[in-house]
Amino acid sequence: MPTLHEETDVYIFKAIENGIYKLNNSSSFEDGPYYIWNETQKLYKYANSKYPNKAYTNTYDPKTMFLRGDVIHYGEDDYRNNNKLIFDGEKLVELWTDADDYGSVPPDFVCGDAEGDFDIGDFEDIIDHNTINWLSKDKLKEVEFYIKNNNNIMGKVEIQGKLWKIHFDISEDDSFSTGIGYWGSRKFKCNIENDNIIVNKKAKYIIKVDEANKESFKNMIIENPNINIINYSVKSTVISGPQMMTVWYLFKINKETKLMNEANQIKNIDEFNFPLTCEKRTQHYVSEHLVFNQEDYNKWIKYNEKELDKIYIKEITGFYITIERVEQDVNGKIEGIKAYFNSLVENYDNIKKRHPVNRIGESSLQMYI
Repeated sequence: MPTLHEETDVYIFKAIENGIYKLNNSSSFEDGPYYIWNETQKLYKYANSKYPNKAYTNTYDPKTMFLRGDVIHYGEDDYRNNNKLIFDGEKLVELWTDADDYGSVPPDFVCGDAEGDFDIGDFEDIIDHNTINWLSKDKLKEVEFYIKNNNNIMGKVEIQGKLWKIHFDISEDDSFSTGIGYWGSRKFKCNIENDNIIVNKKAKYIIKVDEANKESFKNMIIENPNINIINYSVKSTVISGPQMMTVWYLFKINKETKLMNEANQIKNIDEFNFPLTCEKRTQHYVSEHLVFNQEDYNKWIKYNEKELDKIYIKEITGFYITIERVEQDVNGKIEGIKAYFNSLVENYDNIKKRHPVNRIGESSLQMYI
C-alpha cells in the first residue's frame, strides 16, 4: 500500500523537480540549484546552473527512503496535488496530467494481480481530486462484457480477489478526435465487411470515397489495414456566407524525412513529392498539417521558421473520405467496446494510449469511452 510522505526538506524536492524541468527542456526550469537523474548510477546528482563549472559531489538516492508508489508532498502548498511527486521504484516523477489537469497516478502504476501491481483505490487518499486507476494489460484481457436490464452494457473483472463491475459511459460523439497534446492524424484499423471499409472506434463507422477511387482505396486498405486519418478545416460558401467545414483525408505514409539534418541544412522542396504532411514534434505536443502544393508548404514553413529542427515531412498517398456512423443495437455496441479493448491491449506499450477507469462505489468502476 503506497504512503503519502509529508517532507519538510523542501530544498531537495524542489531541486529534483527543477531537474525534471531541465531534462524536459521546460520553460518552468529555474536558473539555480537542481538535482539531475543519473541513469547509470541510478541516483540524483546535484548541480547549479549559476555555477556550471563547479564540481559538486552531492547525491541523493530516494530508494533509501521510499517504496514504489509512495507519494511525496513538500512545501506548504496544499491545494490539490501541488508540490507532489511519486516514486517509480528508482526515481521521483511528476503526477500524470493527461487524465486530470490537477494530476493523477501515472498509467504505469497499474492495478492487477502480478507482483508489484496495485489495488483499486490505493492512491485515493494520497492523490486528490480524482479516483483514477489503470488496469494492467492482463486485466484488460480478462474483462467480461454483458448486458444488464436489456440495454446497459457492463463489464466485470476480478482484481486481487475482489469482483469489480465496470459501467461504460459511451460517448455518442462522431468525431475522430486525436486526444490531448496531439493535433493531426491518427492511425485506425480498417476492416472490409460486405465490400464496405469499416472502422470500429467505440462505435462502428463506414469510410467512403468517391466511386472513381473506390478500387484503389480498397487495395490500399487490403495492403495495410492500419491507416492514417486526418481532419482539417476549409472555407465553404453557404447561404449565410463563408464558413469553416471539416474535411476528412485518409492516407498511407510512403516516406518520412527530418526537414533539417544534423548540420542544420534544410531539405530542398524538390526532394519531396506532394501531397505531404508536415509534422512538428515538441516536448509537449505534436501538430500535423496536410499540404497539397508548394504554396501551402511555403506558408506553413514560414509560420514555423523558428522551429524547423522539430519538423518531419511525410510523403503520402491518400483520398478524401466521408465517415458515416452505423446505428447499432446493444450487441453491436458490445462488439465495438470489445474492439476498443483489443486496441488498448495492442497499444499497451504506448503509455499515452492507455485508458483510465474511475472507482465510483465499493465494487464499481466507470470508464468513459
